[in-house]
Amino acid sequence: MAALKTYHYGPLFTPPSLDKPTIEMPGIAGGASWSGAACDPDTGICYISSVTLPYACTLVPSSVPNTGHIGKMALVETMNKVPLWKPPYGRVTAIDLNTGDHRWMSAVGDLAAEVPALKQLGLKELGRPARGHLLLTKSLLIVGQEGSTQREGSPEEVPTFQVVSPSLIAFDKRTGKRVGEVALPRNATAAPMTYTHQGKQFLVVATGGANLPAELVAFTL
Repeated sequence: MAALKTYHYGPLFTPPSLDKPTIEMPGIAGGASWSGAACDPDTGICYISSVTLPYACTLVPSSVPNTGHIGKMALVETMNKVPLWKPPYGRVTAIDLNTGDHRWMSAVGDLAAEVPALKQLGLKELGRPARGHLLLTKSLLIVGQEGSTQREGSPEEVPTFQVVSPSLIAFDKRTGKRVGEVALPRNATAAPMTYTHQGKQFLVVATGGANLPAELVAFTL
């Protein structure tokens, strides 16, 4: 509560102000984001990846002519890296486009694996606030989830980034049950793709981002 007092907050569309930051949820990184959705034309179910990662906006004087103020964005404070809001912090949701009903929602990733203060609570299904890139098959929903990006070096230096815990996760598309997970060497940067060659199925993920090598990583099933 002490941390929350340093911000303005309220219902959706609460405007930013000059005196202290205003929490925007969803923030500029989502909710849902440019990583997109996957839709099944046979069932009418749409699968959407989303995160809870609010930003705070403060109005500051602008140096641009005829512009009074601009918004300065920053992440919202955490308590020893524990967010001020409830989990899941990252998820995928199955929405029936025929009715608007949410069939299921499953957490994607686990922030507790990276945050000791969360891990000691022993909570489950926390999710992780990182984009998920989707591939839909006849039976599975496969999510290429980006890692948690940690900047290295001082603010004056050209930024380099270390990525923690990127992964490829498979869910039963009917129930949302997680059925498998493998680690990725670096961030997924686009929707995975799949094909067969000489009777063997391949799953290919575009990886990289920032200073990281841009590579295609292929798995076989």
